[in-house]
Amino acid sequence: MTANRSLYEKDFFGWCNDQSEELIAGRIHNLDLENLAEEIRSLGNRERWELINNLAVLFTHLLKWEFQPGYRTASWKHTIMEHTERIGDLLEENPSLKSQMKACSDKAYKYARRMATKETMLPIETFPLERNISIKDVATIMTDKDQHLQMMQRMLEKGEQ
Repeated sequence: MTANRSLYEKDFFGWCNDQSEELIAGRIHNLDLENLAEEIRSLGNRERWELINNLAVLFTHLLKWEFQPGYRTASWKHTIMEHTERIGDLLEENPSLKSQMKACSDKAYKYARRMATKETMLPIETFPLERNISIKDVATIMTDKDQHLQMMQRMLEKGEQ
């Protein structure tokens, strides 16, 4: 086990391959269980942060879309569509993340307000303290990605009037 820990610290890629081989061979006693458990936990956290990051980009662009209608571009529209799709894919591949949507959305919206402030140069008070897109709207992604993309498209087109 000491050799495993040493390899973990010196050559992470090699450690991963060794741990994988030990698991496949069923040699549980040779596993570096402490580091292996931490790496598995870390993988789950990465998925959660990916959700938060995609939500933050989506919310940022929705704020910019709403509060800077004169600056709307096809690029903003495509970013909104792309991150809507990414969120849908992420939730489809990781259904247990759905239980984290409120917490992730709340955290993402805080980031989005700050990003929108930096990108638009508008005061942070311009943007609502609370999300103006509901969890239900975002959750539509989980049930029917195509329907949600159509809803987002209609919302964007409506805003272009």
